[in-house]
Amino acid sequence: MTDNRKKSMKIYITCIIAIFYVMNASYSQTIITDENNDPIEGFGLVKDQKSNTVYFCKTDSITRTAIYKGQLKDGKITSVTKTPIIDNNSQETIPFFSADGKYIFLFSNFNNTPDQNIDLWYGRYGRKGKIKDLKRSAIVNTDSVEYYGSMSENGNIYFSSWRSNGYGKGDIFSTTFRNGSFSPIQHLDTNINNRLTNSSPAISSKDEWIIYYSENKDSQQADLVISFFNKGKWSKPVILPGLVNTINFEFAPVIGDNGKSLYFSRREKSKLSGKDVYHIYKVPLAGLELDTLKL
Repeated sequence: MTDNRKKSMKIYITCIIAIFYVMNASYSQTIITDENNDPIEGFGLVKDQKSNTVYFCKTDSITRTAIYKGQLKDGKITSVTKTPIIDNNSQETIPFFSADGKYIFLFSNFNNTPDQNIDLWYGRYGRKGKIKDLKRSAIVNTDSVEYYGSMSENGNIYFSSWRSNGYGKGDIFSTTFRNGSFSPIQHLDTNINNRLTNSSPAISSKDEWIIYYSENKDSQQADLVISFFNKGKWSKPVILPGLVNTINFEFAPVIGDNGKSLYFSRREKSKLSGKDVYHIYKVPLAGLELDTLKL
């Protein structure tokens, strides 16, 4: 091989390596921070489709979990304030919206029975986050806990519940919301639910797949998994790659940025305090290679 050919080959290989690193860098996970570049402590991250307003949850000494609001720009959340959607003294969890942005849904123990079960509430979502016609769903709610949810463009809602007739500690169920009403509840089968806890489902916009967390036997660790809908059935779940999952507890997946990103949360040691905290991460869905996982 001549010197010129060797030189050309070296340049070619160098370019290929550079492209490889650039592609992988674009598919890395990023942690959501505040304006001071400090990681946001919280879990779940849902964006209002009409603005840069985002909602997320934090643990609270009074209500256990409370909703906070901020403005998301360039991976940073600014102007963070505690912003109860229903009631300041009630436990509230991550909200989700209908595809047209007209309805907001969330789980809360507001105005509940003495056992303080968490139920699904919903209402019309107005300007500046105002909610009208707040109601509790009689079809969805039980005397157990309903928790976490998401909604597809077709109005299909997937949510978690800790019902006594479930397959495990916590199962995933579905209903359809159309014209202000809910359809009868469907209990997803054992391809998704098992004897452990399966929760916080994030459904794709076209109901093609669902991402949720599945705990291990001692509930100290959980991975995000994906199941695909094919020929009227949900497939056996596949664990998402290391771009998402670690030895820690991953949960609260949310599909964002018009279906381009996966936001999720992780319980891990804080570098600042050394204590277990929740952080919010973002990865591009393209980096998860869903078509390969489906095969």
